[in-house]
Amino acid sequence: MFRSLRQSYSSVTAQSRLTSNSPLIYFCCLLSIAWVLVPAVASGQETASGDSSLKLTGKTMGPMQYNVTIANASFKSSQSAIQSAVQSTLDRINGLMSTYQSDSDITRFNQAEAGDWISVNAETARVVTRAIEISKLTEGAFDITVAPAVNLWHFGPEKTGEFKVPSAAQVKEVQSQIGYEKLAARLNPPALFKEQASVSIDLSAIAKGYAVDQVAVTLDQLGFKDYMVEVGGEVFVRGQRAGGGSWRIGIESPNELVQEIGKVAELSGLAMAT
Repeated sequence: MFRSLRQSYSSVTAQSRLTSNSPLIYFCCLLSIAWVLVPAVASGQETASGDSSLKLTGKTMGPMQYNVTIANASFKSSQSAIQSAVQSTLDRINGLMSTYQSDSDITRFNQAEAGDWISVNAETARVVTRAIEISKLTEGAFDITVAPAVNLWHFGPEKTGEFKVPSAAQVKEVQSQIGYEKLAARLNPPALFKEQASVSIDLSAIAKGYAVDQVAVTLDQLGFKDYMVEVGGEVFVRGQRAGGGSWRIGIESPNELVQEIGKVAELSGLAMAT
């Protein structure tokens, strides 16, 4: 997995190169990273006798569920305080990077005119900077400027009317709006820039991995050494599970008829996206 800014953004691998310049390829790549491969099952272990494990769950980024398991710890903070810290971290990132919230950095940038640097939060600038680096590494196979195609195919927030398969003319128009080369980011002061007004970005394939990392940072700051964080199939684990040993993450079999775990990965200090 590809990890940076604490080894993460675990949704992305650059092991295979796509040489096609078609934005449809970019679009399919983004979909496979962001949504199609999401359904992972975190395999829970039975808590050892006397172990003070804590399991937290909630919602983030709309209806998406998150799960946090903290093992082998004595809790100096109350469960409600820990849950609040985790939820606040996720709410902060969603508030910055959502394409659904009208006041997020991403929405403001997408609605802005071209030619001026648009001020954003430092976290947003870091994530976009990393996305551009990944776009260069993959020769555009990963491209956050795919937002117009996401909306055209009714996978994004702009769902108007009954869906119809886009015409060739609509696809061609969207193709002219896509291209990471039309996007720039700077860290000091944090801001984003686009060459044409129609350029818009969607961080769905990278923000979730970043959010998982930031929850891990929150748990580190609270003094926890053994935990698992999972948001919609993005996982990061540190230390050991209850009773000792590496964390065991179940990966669901690609079987539409039966829901079952096909493989189990044993991890410690690593991230995984399935």
